[in-house]
Amino acid sequence: MQREWVKVACRILKTGREPSFKDLCEFVKEQSDIANTRYGLLVNRGSNSGNKDVGVLKRKFSTDYNAARIYYASASDGNALLRSSSCLECSSNHSLDQCQKFKDKNVRERKEFVLRHKLCNVCLKANHVAKNCRSPRSCAVEGCGWKHHTLLHELREEPKNTNIDAHINTQICTEKSTERVQKQAAFAIVHVLVRNGEKVAQTCAFLDSGSDASFITEDLAKKLNLEGEPKMISLKTLDNHSTIQCKEVQLEVSSLDSSSSFRIPNVWTVERLPMLRRTVPTMSQMKSWMHLKDIGFPGVEDENVKLLIGCNAPSVHEMKEIRTGKPNEPFAVKTPLGWTLFGSYREPCKSNCALNHLSAKEELEDKFEQLYSTEFKDPFSRTISMSVKDRIALGAISNSV
Repeated sequence: MQREWVKVACRILKTGREPSFKDLCEFVKEQSDIANTRYGLLVNRGSNSGNKDVGVLKRKFSTDYNAARIYYASASDGNALLRSSSCLECSSNHSLDQCQKFKDKNVRERKEFVLRHKLCNVCLKANHVAKNCRSPRSCAVEGCGWKHHTLLHELREEPKNTNIDAHINTQICTEKSTERVQKQAAFAIVHVLVRNGEKVAQTCAFLDSGSDASFITEDLAKKLNLEGEPKMISLKTLDNHSTIQCKEVQLEVSSLDSSSSFRIPNVWTVERLPMLRRTVPTMSQMKSWMHLKDIGFPGVEDENVKLLIGCNAPSVHEMKEIRTGKPNEPFAVKTPLGWTLFGSYREPCKSNCALNHLSAKEELEDKFEQLYSTEFKDPFSRTISMSVKDRIALGAISNSV
């Protein structure tokens, strides 16, 4: 009977939806009708004659499918196990993808719901992650085809075939160059979870091997309630040296499936980071790169980089696997936080490009000021003392009396 249900469930999955509790009830009722015919009784009598302990199916049906329950018991054991399915959103007897309340949410709210309840991004079920999901489901949105549920699909604009100037007028780490690449250039950017206690946020992190410090934007730090002591740091690039005031905080970063987690100390807050965006290739581009066909790059609503992880967290930069293709094709690197894509999608042209290198150091004058304020600070007195001339005049008056 289980094998027959597998066939029915497979046919339902091919229609683009999950089997519901109603489908299961209809299937069991049909199997019950078949088993209770004279031919079904003959088959069951012949198969059960040699084994008295074989399990038998006891059925209780209701005209209301939501009130139906299925019991399975052994002939030698009177205890029955109640099996029912309930929606995590509304507690009704249907799957999550059939829940109208869940469908009424926007994509971001659905993703947060799936993340909060630790559900699979493919089948919306618990107790496993997407990479271990056995469901043949893929996104039904035309032109997508990624292995995620259709209800979690985000509409992204196709990258325009225009050149952009990646040089930023900021004090951090962007320098001028004589080369520029098209917008379809991939940096080492990965989608991660950032935690501070119970506070969790999703963002894009830039794994910058040219920086000896880590940075987080002030708006993301405020969202996570990250607090730290204000300090002055010195930022050095190729031909620039500047001093800015920021806070030193600590945070935890992990992969989307929480399989890898790292504690990153000495993270500096800055107003903004270089305007890098996580570029996700289209399905047509991925099909042309055979070495990347089985790698998924999950989408994110905000693709702006709000976390820069430098070499002060070397474990995050570990290269577990590298996928290379033909010359001039982008290649992928698997890090503990997920897959990242490197390279340009098209030929470079003359202009400007982003060159990232950053060295952060606490300002020397700030350190000396702290040293003198703690070690050589004179005791403060509110008593007003007389000047030398006042003392001479007072002495002359006293002697003349």
